[in-house]
Amino acid sequence: EGVQSYWKSHASQLLVDPKATACRGRHEHFLSLFHDRASWAQVYVNCCAYAVEVRSSATTDDDARTGRIVSPGDCVLVEHRQVMDNRTFLRLGGDEGGWLFAQKGGETVMAEVQDVQVGSWWYRNACDDYVEIRSAPTYGAAARSGW
Repeated sequence: EGVQSYWKSHASQLLVDPKATACRGRHEHFLSLFHDRASWAQVYVNCCAYAVEVRSSATTDDDARTGRIVSPGDCVLVEHRQVMDNRTFLRLGGDEGGWLFAQKGGETVMAEVQDVQVGSWWYRNACDDYVEIRSAPTYGAAARSGW
């Protein structure tokens, strides 16, 4: 019982943490869009260690920034892919609107997610090695969280 009560207490701290609350809000918004999505919608995830700002058009130019960001690990619905000058741009679907770039400076920024399953799960490390938590789904050192 000691281990279970420890984890219940530790997990409850995430309910009041501002960063965790904001992250949960973004994920709940994505889930609502995901459940209402059209059959053509594709899911992409920000797989780099930094936030990516949505653009008003298919460009990487800073003056097209809208102020809306996609944080590391966040998923979005994409309704259209467009390739221009060997760069892939993603048109956001649902009520989102705007464009993201799939790569920038040779780095993959947004990656398509296959076989999407959504829900709330708890995971337990079942191996003998430590598992390092990362801020984004990448092996890059910039995503290391220190945990």
